[in-house]
Amino acid sequence: MKDKIKIYLALILLVSLVPARASDLAPLESWLAAQANYRSVQAEFIQTRQLASVRDPLTAKGEMWAKHPGYFLWDIGRPSKVRVVRNPAGYTYFNLAEMKAVVMAPDSRYAKQFAFLNAEMPASLAELQKRFKIEKTSMDAQKIFSVTMSPVARRMRSELPWVMFQIDSQKNQLVAFEIHLKDKTKIRTVFTKYQWNVKIPDSRFQLSTAGFEVIRK
Repeated sequence: MKDKIKIYLALILLVSLVPARASDLAPLESWLAAQANYRSVQAEFIQTRQLASVRDPLTAKGEMWAKHPGYFLWDIGRPSKVRVVRNPAGYTYFNLAEMKAVVMAPDSRYAKQFAFLNAEMPASLAELQKRFKIEKTSMDAQKIFSVTMSPVARRMRSELPWVMFQIDSQKNQLVAFEIHLKDKTKIRTVFTKYQWNVKIPDSRFQLSTAGFEVIRK
């Protein structure tokens, strides 16, 4: 995702990565089950984007809003440089620097790259494993659980080979996630603040494309 969201100050080292066993996945299973308690979330994050051809990563702060079912908004940069919004009409990617808006229907194959941003995770480990193969897990000294996964769907895997989630197993809260794209770009998001079950009007997710060059995919 070009200018895309996220993140971060430094890569958190994975400790003693080993092939995942069922007994390793309790923190992930507990976190997924906890999502049923949340109807909305507002969060702040730091995004780091590491390009294969560039030594220094690009870092930006951002904010996200998400509401069940199927609404989210990512706002990246201070001032804003990129926004990604989803509502019942589909996805729109706003490049504020170039004043371009890419509009995608919900079932567009181009929209799939943004689907993982949605705060609505599968409700169970079994559902998650229909979409992702769990490759490795680890737990560090601070009880941060890390899980590395690859998409099951071949087409998605060709675009997004790896996804890594880090969960605070004591707070049962997502700390960070990282994606690896096919061009070797790494995008890491570290969450710095959460507010759960806040009231968010639908209008938050209705962004006008007036004044933008609109591209439909």
